[in-house]
Amino acid sequence: MSESKEMTINNIHTSCKDCVFATYDQNTQTDCQLNLINRYKESGTSIIEAYDDDKEFFIVNDRKCIGYRTESWYTNLGLELSIEEKIKQIKETFRLKYILFIDLKNISIDKLQIIFNDIKNADIKPSKLILLRYNYTNKIFDFDSLKELIENSDLNCEWRVQTMVDDEVTLKSLISSTIATNTKYKFILYISEYTDLLNKIINEANKIIYDDLKTFIVLSDKEHNAKLFLGLLYRYVWHSSGVDILEETKDFTIVS
Repeated sequence: MSESKEMTINNIHTSCKDCVFATYDQNTQTDCQLNLINRYKESGTSIIEAYDDDKEFFIVNDRKCIGYRTESWYTNLGLELSIEEKIKQIKETFRLKYILFIDLKNISIDKLQIIFNDIKNADIKPSKLILLRYNYTNKIFDFDSLKELIENSDLNCEWRVQTMVDDEVTLKSLISSTIATNTKYKFILYISEYTDLLNKIINEANKIIYDDLKTFIVLSDKEHNAKLFLGLLYRYVWHSSGVDILEETKDFTIVS
């Protein structure tokens, strides 16, 4: 593939070429049926005009487009939808999907209950819950007690308890492996201590991603007790440069 302009395609990008929502005049893409090309341009995202031997098309640079779907995506799910039905269906998915990852090292049972209550009343609920406990906290956070607490909190999502049994396994390695095995959830909300700003952090992330079509590295409260971030970005930065974005507090966007 060759670019029509002297612009560099970043490792993270989205090619519109095979997207079902790309509008073509013969072999040249002219628009997006979700109007995302224009919206990305307005948000300051770089849109590259590119071509290969088959088509001329746009590339959303430095972004994973929120609307990208191929025909095979629907086929693999056994869905036969008209383009109008596909547009309606995809717009209904424009909502933050995240894993709630709670590190129990510095959180008491009482604080965990408060976190569950806050999340239960949040505008956007988690798609999955992971509780990270340690060998020395097993008696405090025994599985049956955690199971009862979760079920009584009516979070209505998948959940699991992860126990750190190997002291040599780092937290960032665990987070990275969690991202790799939970690819359908794009974001992670990692909580190390309680903050009463959880709902504000979740809503701000949703606004930035789906309303403003912009990005952030990490959204956090001032004390960095809760950090919301894109899993793909976390793994990419760590594996390409060895940098843990959760430690780069200068790059955080603070919610207050």
